[in-house]
Amino acid sequence: MDLDLVLGMSCRNISCLACDQNSSLAAHTASGVLVLLDTATNCQVRYLHLRQNAVSTVSFSPDGKLIVTGEIGYRPAVRVWRVKVKATDRVIHSHKSIEEFKGNCLKVQDQILFIGFNSGDIHMFDAISLLHLAALPAPTFFQRTCMNGSGVFTLVFNPSTTLLITAYKNSSMCVWDLKEASNVKQKYVAVYHSKAITNTDIFTTKDSKGQVRETLVTVSHDSTVRLWGIVIGESICYDRLSILYTDPAPLQPVLEAQNQTLDNAGIITAVKVSPDRKFIVTGNQAGNICVYDRITFEHSLTVLAHNREVTCLAIYSDSAGRTILASGSRDRLIHIMDVNNDFRLISTLSIHSSSITVVAICEMSGQLNMISCAADRTLSVCTSPVSCDTDSKCAPVLQLSKCTTIMSTPADICVDSFTKQISVGCQDGYIRILDMDLLQERRMFRGCLTEERQILKLCLDSRGVLLLSAASDKTINVISFATGDILISMSGHTKFITGLIFTSR
Repeated sequence: MDLDLVLGMSCRNISCLACDQNSSLAAHTASGVLVLLDTATNCQVRYLHLRQNAVSTVSFSPDGKLIVTGEIGYRPAVRVWRVKVKATDRVIHSHKSIEEFKGNCLKVQDQILFIGFNSGDIHMFDAISLLHLAALPAPTFFQRTCMNGSGVFTLVFNPSTTLLITAYKNSSMCVWDLKEASNVKQKYVAVYHSKAITNTDIFTTKDSKGQVRETLVTVSHDSTVRLWGIVIGESICYDRLSILYTDPAPLQPVLEAQNQTLDNAGIITAVKVSPDRKFIVTGNQAGNICVYDRITFEHSLTVLAHNREVTCLAIYSDSAGRTILASGSRDRLIHIMDVNNDFRLISTLSIHSSSITVVAICEMSGQLNMISCAADRTLSVCTSPVSCDTDSKCAPVLQLSKCTTIMSTPADICVDSFTKQISVGCQDGYIRILDMDLLQERRMFRGCLTEERQILKLCLDSRGVLLLSAASDKTINVISFATGDILISMSGHTKFITGLIFTSR
């Protein structure tokens, strides 16, 4: 299995970005992956490393044939890669921790002095006479969002292509074309999340040509919701990215103490797109549920739903057009809301004695089923008959039908409506398959290769053939759902994986 796309950049020190002086290749670090970007086509062309240790530094050899990478973490290594054959040529292990240099961004290259500032501006001087040559304004995303503390982190200049590649403190990147000093252009802009991603979702739409387009939705601790128009093999640019800012006053400067309070309240922990693709629903750490228009990004509604963090959301729409939203929280409650009636509260279920970890809704055998798991090691199923009356506007009322106790704390579940089976990922590292009707365990298999690891996330493909698991050893495992055999185990993340999802391609 190959890696197709990386949406993110990690800036650990000023050596996180490099370019080949002999070609249009540039390299930047992205957690445990090194991304090679072709600045001529704005496409990611190759991925190196793919390990659990984070890549901290990168540099090209003068002839452009070799790349050297440095790591941080357990047994950090200096690795030398051959660019064309994608193989490690040398590995040098080191155990010495070096303090990262903090200071202004300054680079001297090809007799030009580049200085980057916290405002996002870049000034160019003659390296000999110190004559001011030109000034580059802050990129487009600075002007649109006025991000505080997102100044220039590091930059590299490629004389052969006259491209200046800049990395910013908010994990964004910009490529400037300096071919004409009087007409400097932004050639490429990548605006990534600046903090940890907490949840993901995906939906499909049709463009003006009738082609199906997939959009990936991500939410983060940076209080943003981002919609990525994904087309594998094509360039990813800022024009294909939509950013929804949930901070109530993102353009107003605040004090550090106030900013920390806003961050804690505005941290988004869950996201779902409505089945009709009209709304984006988010849950945050304060226990609130916010509804936004997917097209205009206008804030439509805020529901003061829970007293503590919203841990999961689930939306379901039946054939009659009735849509319900279920929200689980650390306050041990599950709220059921009528989406078609301004998210009016239908019922509150207190069926667990600990934090809700996951909620899923599906329709089977003429019944609407809501499956929920909690940290108290229980799995509960609430049901409601599916009405055949298409004129009825009454939302279904879910009631507890059955409950069972899992041997280990469940972290995530997947439901296969065709075979009526529930896959439960547990903290003991096993995946348990339960029968939907009787909630009896049918089989059990390991969800990762490493012993004594937890299963954090599960995802089943639409055909019920492949099951993805994310473990606490930061690996993603592809499992045959029929046999329980682990087919592939992949690395690349250096922190716990918070979301798994299949695309149609």
